[in-house]
Amino acid sequence: MKSRSHRYRLFSEMLREVFFQAKGQWKFILVAALSILAISVLEFIIPQWTKAVIDQVIPQQQVAALFELGAAIVGAALLLGVFRFVSSFVMTIVSQGAISQLRNKLYQHTVNLDLNFFDRNRTGDLMSRLTSDVNQLQSEGDAPS
Repeated sequence: MKSRSHRYRLFSEMLREVFFQAKGQWKFILVAALSILAISVLEFIIPQWTKAVIDQVIPQQQVAALFELGAAIVGAALLLGVFRFVSSFVMTIVSQGAISQLRNKLYQHTVNLDLNFFDRNRTGDLMSRLTSDVNQLQSEGDAPS
């Protein structure tokens, strides 16, 4: 039971650190959140319009409405693509900024360590470990959802 609470504490500290790293980029996070909201709305509206075309416009042979709804569906699909790009792009900016801040913080911590620490540990191993850990964090953030 002790190891579970210890893991929970480490996980909560890690989340707190990640949120702290992204704290200064709230404008980008807001843009991404609004883009995700727009994506959700468009992903709901497009099938509804398609249903209206199939159930009402085509059976009633309303050609003008068919062109209007068709144009609206194409426009919504284009907007959906734009909002998906914006969301992805902005979240990439936020994640890269957080990773950069984390790298700088780790570098500052490593530089300020006692010289005896470097006598006990090989510098190449330390740098390899730091680089590997940050790269793993970055690759987990880039994983498709």
